[in-house]
Amino acid sequence: MRSFYELKQEAQAALRGNWGIAIGASLLASLLGGASGGLTLNLGGESEGVPNGPVIAIMVVSALSTLAFSLFVSSLINVGYRRFQLNLLEGRPLSVSTLFEYFSYWGSVVRTVALQTLHIFVGTLLLFIPGLIASYNYAMVPYLLAEDPTRPSKETLALSKRLMYGHRFEYFCLSLSFFGWALLCVLTLGIGFIWLYPYMEATNAAFYRELTAGTTTFYAED
Repeated sequence: MRSFYELKQEAQAALRGNWGIAIGASLLASLLGGASGGLTLNLGGESEGVPNGPVIAIMVVSALSTLAFSLFVSSLINVGYRRFQLNLLEGRPLSVSTLFEYFSYWGSVVRTVALQTLHIFVGTLLLFIPGLIASYNYAMVPYLLAEDPTRPSKETLALSKRLMYGHRFEYFCLSLSFFGWALLCVLTLGIGFIWLYPYMEATNAAFYRELTAGTTTFYAED
């Protein structure tokens, strides 16, 4: 495994001359994926002048809508964004439309993401640490889907787990290495994240490429 410095240098080199489109793709991916973020539900008490039953019904519908958007839109955009990052590292032509390339594979992608989410959820039910380990085990699933969206779901999860075996702590430390930059971005009222996010994601893609270096079985056939 190359050093974090080398992975970041690769990411910086790939971004050089491509910052504009990289930022645009990141902003669009964040916008479409951000809508499926956490939902806060207040089920305690009764809203003034509004019966409790209708309030709960609205919350349930909202939660289900959020889940549906996350599975059928955000997950597909996420895979497309990983493909964009891999194209960036490989020096291929870049297009924001890459984010939408996997909607034609929505069935297999959604099944895999749903299974991934279920594994992480079950791990979280056991305790925080098992859930955290599960999230790192399956962190490479979007990249694997980006390279072969037709691979069976269980096989994709197994490949991600195999790739991450012995590298979970490294991946955690890689994320932690951006903490200083993230702190500076907070001091700029979040504006700095416009540049930091593409840089982080390009580095994560370089980490994935490092894990699969010299391994041909992880790639889809041309």
